[in-house]
Amino acid sequence: MLFHVSLSILFISTGLVLIILFVELAKGNNFLQTLGICVVLLVACVPIAMQAVCVATMAVGANSLAQRKAVVTRLSAIEELAGMEVLCTDKAGTLTKNELTVQKPRLLGSWSVEDIFLSAALASKRESDSQDTIDKCITQIAKNIHKLKFDIYEEEDFLSFDPKLKRAKVSIRNASTGETFKCTKGAPQVVLALVNDLRIEEDMSRLVEELAAGGYRTLGVARTDKYGKWVMQGLIPLYDPPREDTAETIHKARMLHINVKMATGDQISIGKETARILKLGYRVYNSELMNESATQVQRQLLDNVILEADGFAEVFPEHKFAIVQILQEKGKRWE
Repeated sequence: MLFHVSLSILFISTGLVLIILFVELAKGNNFLQTLGICVVLLVACVPIAMQAVCVATMAVGANSLAQRKAVVTRLSAIEELAGMEVLCTDKAGTLTKNELTVQKPRLLGSWSVEDIFLSAALASKRESDSQDTIDKCITQIAKNIHKLKFDIYEEEDFLSFDPKLKRAKVSIRNASTGETFKCTKGAPQVVLALVNDLRIEEDMSRLVEELAAGGYRTLGVARTDKYGKWVMQGLIPLYDPPREDTAETIHKARMLHINVKMATGDQISIGKETARILKLGYRVYNSELMNESATQVQRQLLDNVILEADGFAEVFPEHKFAIVQILQEKGKRWE
C-alpha cells in the first residue's frame, strides 16, 4: 500500500513539475536554474521517509498493544490486523477453554463404566508430555476415579488420533492371559461405521444428536471380541465450556466491522449450539458442499454460502484451507 501511495505521488509530482518547467522556460528563465528548482520541488514532494515514519508509528503502537497484554510477533502483523475483514477461528481452545470435563458415559449391552474407560484409555497416549486434551482427561478419569491399572497391557501397535480419520486405534496384548484385542476411540459416526451394526446405528445416532444439541462432544468407543469383530461399547460425552470473554470479543469485533466465522471439526449440532451461546449467528453449515461428492449445483452455491456463513462444522484441515482461500479470492482480508 505504501509503495502504491508513493508511486502515485511521484507521478502526480512529476506531472506538476514538468508543467512548472515548461512555464518557466517559456518565460525565458535560465534553464539550469529552473531545472534546479524543479528537482528540489520533486525531491520535496516524494515521501521518501514515509516507510520510516510508518515503522516508527507501528513500533509505538506495538508497545501500546503489549501494555494491553496483546502479543505482537512482528510489526507487519499490525498492518494486517488493521486491514482484516473476516476472522476465521477454530472452536476448541479459541472460542472455548479447551478444558474438557467427562460426563456420564452412555453404555451398550453388558459393558460397564470401567470397561469403556479401559478401552478409551488404552487407545490414548498415557505419557503426560505427549497427551492432547482428550487423552489427558480420559486417562485421568481412568486412573484417579476408576483406579484402573495398565501394567499387564502391552501395546503391539498404536495409531494416534488422525484429524482426517477422526479416530485413534491400538492393538493390545494382555500379558497375564495372552489375549490380544484392539481398541479404538474417536468420532461416533466413524466408530459406528467401523462396527457396522445396523441394530444400534439408529439409536446411537439419535443419542449423539441429543448430546450434541446440548453442546456435548461425544467419543465413540469400541473394541474387538475374541473373534476379532468390532463391538461398540458406548459413548463418552465431553463438555468444553466457552471462554468467559468470547461473546464480548465477538461483539467488539463486529463493532469494528469484522465478520467472525467459526470452523470446527465437531458435529454440526455442537457447532450450532456453540454459535447460539456465543451469539455468533445461526448460519452454521457442514462440509457437505466442499466434499468431492458435492453436486455441480452445490459447488456453484459454495462461494455465496462461505461469504454468508457464521460457522462451519464437521470440517477437515483441508476444508479450513479451502474456506480461507475462497475468502481471499473474493478480496477479503483474513486472519
